[in-house]
Amino acid sequence: MRILLVLGGQLRPDTVEAASAALASFAAEREVVVMHEAEVGVGHLLELALRNALPDRDVVGVLTQVVVDPEKPSEPHAIAGVRSLRVLVESGALVICSAAVSAPVALDEIGAMHRVTGAVDPGRTATLLARRLDASLAMMADDGAGFRVLSPAA
Repeated sequence: MRILLVLGGQLRPDTVEAASAALASFAAEREVVVMHEAEVGVGHLLELALRNALPDRDVVGVLTQVVVDPEKPSEPHAIAGVRSLRVLVESGALVICSAAVSAPVALDEIGAMHRVTGAVDPGRTATLLARRLDASLAMMADDGAGFRVLSPAA
């Protein structure tokens, strides 16, 4: 079962160790993709902590590029590089997708990607990512200690 776990804004430098311990325990025997909304430095700390907690597993941090409508950048249409993400997940890597610094891009008439400004909705991005990765379940951490389900199987 492939699971997308989304960590919202509650991931901060002072919560990384606890979050990584819980994630490592959960991910040790599962196919998990982590998506977070933390700034780059905090995401880097999470990646390091997970690498230390899971020394026999590849842990890969990825900047998530989201294809959007340039007129309405909050509407995600696709995840750029999703085939590469699939390869990483299917090889057994624990993939960490960064949503806070997700790069909204638009396609021009010949299919070339160009950066656009605007905020991409992280909940919609997570749901789209879960569908494109064929995740059976997508869950978002709430402000407490629990998770809420974002989407069922695609």
